[in-house]
Amino acid sequence: MSNGSHRSSSATRRLGVAEKLLVEYLMALAELERRADRPTTGWAHNSVYELVHTRGRWFTPADLPPHIGALPERQCFANALATERANPSLLYTEGIAVADGSPVHATGAGPGEGIRCRTWPLG
Repeated sequence: MSNGSHRSSSATRRLGVAEKLLVEYLMALAELERRADRPTTGWAHNSVYELVHTRGRWFTPADLPPHIGALPERQCFANALATERANPSLLYTEGIAVADGSPVHATGAGPGEGIRCRTWPLG
């Protein structure tokens, strides 16, 4: 899930198991941040998790174009930025995704609705 609005898109379709897991994960992390009682006066959202949960947008994973290869693991931000800079048709995107049944932080670059992540083997 990345920037946009997941509520409008999820209201028109049923969420899959991975999407439900992701929403539950975001809500749990947002609640932990609220309980941490950190100063957020003037912020629209109390945490990045609340921001993504409230304003996030669903994306579907997409294969990388053949000319774009995988990059090192654990370097999501740098990989997505390098991909976007080398391929102006792709957009830098950040979000949280579900991989192997567990939610993780993810970044990707992708035009349209598809997310392409050079860090994960499946693109």
